[in-house]
Amino acid sequence: MDSSGDDDDQMATWTPREWRAWMCSLVTGFTLLFVTRSALPFTIVEMAKEFDWDKRTSGLALSAFFWGYSIVQIPSGRLADRWGGEIVLLYAALASGVTTLSVPIVARRMEVRGVVLLRFTLGIFQGVFFPALSVLVSNRVVEKRRSLSLSLPTGSIHVGTVLCGVLASGLVPHYGWASVYYLSGFGTLLWAGLVRMCVFEKKESRVIRSEKVVLPWRKILVNKSIIAAQLAHFCDNSISAVFYSWLPTYVNDIFSDKPAWPCNTLTWLAAGISIVLGGTLCDKLIQSGFSFLSARKLTQFISNVVPSCFLLLLAFSSLSFLGTVIVMIIIVSVQQLHNCGAYTYLSLINPEYAGAITGVSNGLSQIPASLAVSLTGNVLQSTGNDWSIIFLAMSGFSLLGTLIFTTIATQETAIH
Repeated sequence: MDSSGDDDDQMATWTPREWRAWMCSLVTGFTLLFVTRSALPFTIVEMAKEFDWDKRTSGLALSAFFWGYSIVQIPSGRLADRWGGEIVLLYAALASGVTTLSVPIVARRMEVRGVVLLRFTLGIFQGVFFPALSVLVSNRVVEKRRSLSLSLPTGSIHVGTVLCGVLASGLVPHYGWASVYYLSGFGTLLWAGLVRMCVFEKKESRVIRSEKVVLPWRKILVNKSIIAAQLAHFCDNSISAVFYSWLPTYVNDIFSDKPAWPCNTLTWLAAGISIVLGGTLCDKLIQSGFSFLSARKLTQFISNVVPSCFLLLLAFSSLSFLGTVIVMIIIVSVQQLHNCGAYTYLSLINPEYAGAITGVSNGLSQIPASLAVSLTGNVLQSTGNDWSIIFLAMSGFSLLGTLIFTTIATQETAIH
């Protein structure tokens, strides 16, 4: 095993051709990932009618995914560091496809208990994707392309949300809500099989680290810059989770006589474009002379302050349907720039420990996200669907996130 270090050096970066092949595969895979993840938010209204769920029950079902997602983050980061991001991504996709296909069958036998169990399980399987992606990019992509390589798959997740919204709008009225789960689950299995046959490296060329990576946990856990970025990520992820889980329900509550697809699809399409443009912007800022940290702080500031202002507008104004769609597009798309701010800062400041740090970050951030999604259901049930309270809370969280990260984070170099 003495040659493993040499192999790591030889395999550290992809060739341009390999990079293009993997980016196409990852964009497709992460799109399908979010089709399966988005199936419940886009079918929750129909499922609630069939199974007679109130807002509290719907909130429980919607939040289950995030609880499963949170508990696997830390071990998945270490797993990806040890075995490589490619292997972890492949097997997680296979498991996600099988779990998604099972939802309609289990739901009709166990109702909310079955849905909660399967969504929790899906969260476990999909919780490995972003730590594995961070490891893959940190180990295989040259530094000048890393922001773009992270933002392309990350941006494609919202294409998956859009695709799921389109599928749900077209399939549910004619074939029922179960059709969304069957189609998305099968598509994910098909993607995993094609990647294994066409893109995945041959066994003898893959690098499996035999040495144990020793992490400087004490330095990581007490580092004020990492703590600041993590707290900002808490706020950002909670806001994203609430929008992602409850936006279709909001449209149904406030504009029941209007078509849901403009708000449910255009917002996430804009969000995906925003993330890709944000990654490109950060790379350009650094190339033009901005420091690594300054570029992340500027992006984070924009991603928090602009949505906060428009959330206040939603809370205190009665907008038309068109006005609401436009405001939602602005809020969701600009808010997603945080993926190029504090979140990317956490994964790229220490490439050697990217999987573990991203795993810890994602795991911890899912706890407030899960609570936020569940609490939203309780607040709506208790207040008779008073969405202004939800928007005010989200606005405050957004401002808090940028205040913490922009004033406290100072670390420019890696932790040793």
